[in-house]
Amino acid sequence: CITIDQEMKDEGEIIGLSVEEGFYAVGRFELNPGSAFKQAWDHMVEWVEQNDCTFREGEYFEMYHNQPGTHPAGKIITDICIPIEPTDALRKSITAFEVSQICTTD
Repeated sequence: CITIDQEMKDEGEIIGLSVEEGFYAVGRFELNPGSAFKQAWDHMVEWVEQNDCTFREGEYFEMYHNQPGTHPAGKIITDICIPIEPTDALRKSITAFEVSQICTTD
């Protein structure tokens, strides 16, 4: 996922989508390209279920923070984002952030 400030035309595997406001479970992973993504997604789904959150309508997406060639171990740093409706207890402990905050890299 990348953010842009203009309209875009969908082409091939590249599509535009709008990320709706709301709560998201966000997990950051350092993964070998192409190998552990399913495990990371499974881990996130398990976290949502174990924390009694409800999956809600919306886009599930990944955000990439680097190119594998720039990581010392050749890994890609990825956030997996799942739209959720948290429990009341979890809602009270969550700190809000903007998508732009988690898209920023050094």
